[in-house]
Amino acid sequence: MESTSRITIDRVSKDDLEALVELYKELVDHELHVEQIKTQFLRLQQNEDYYIIGAKNEAGQLMGTVMGIVCHDLLLDCRSFMVVENVIVSSSYRGLGIGKLLMERIEQIAIERNCYRTELFSSASRQAAHQFYESIGYDRESSIGFVKSV
Repeated sequence: MESTSRITIDRVSKDDLEALVELYKELVDHELHVEQIKTQFLRLQQNEDYYIIGAKNEAGQLMGTVMGIVCHDLLLDCRSFMVVENVIVSSSYRGLGIGKLLMERIEQIAIERNCYRTELFSSASRQAAHQFYESIGYDRESSIGFVKSV
């Protein structure tokens, strides 16, 4: 078992793209468009409001990832908020505290960017993920999410 003291949390680089795609395959139940992901990743790397961070073991293997997006607002003194997306820890590394480390880092970035809150949405079927989010302080009762495909 990995020791969390040997885990590094940092931005995902283009050298990590293949491993990132493999993680995303564990997150979704449909085919991924790998070339589109790679193109979009390179585009997002150029945008200072997007943070794609990953947890790596001492061998440099990507074990988990999270994306944070700083959204600028016109209310509440024009402070921003962060939307958290694409949270995944490889099934091989779950239960080691990696998800918590990733979430702590993305929340720290939100604080550094003067965001007044972080928010995330999770598929209704991902009950284990919901329990995890609640265990680290996210409140499922504070708002209601709506989704409309366009």
